Amino acid sequence: MSEPITIAALEAAINRCLAADPPVAHALNADARLLADVYGECIFLQAHLVDLSRFPKQAQTVRKWLG
Repeated sequence: MSEPITIAALEAAINRCLAADPPVAHALNADARLLADVYGECIFLQAHLVDLSRFPKQAQTVRKWLG
């Protein structure tokens, strides 16, 4: 089952996550690290859209922070 998410939506989710639980000593919280995994894949692939179903480990966290 396909579940597309835009990089813009992913960036917003990361910002919400970091606002709720800011980095300490430059270390991201667990949720931000999972979001960063998906974001990094988008950047690497130069994709504006990614299928969240490709990231089963991160999917629940992404959905949590999408708003």
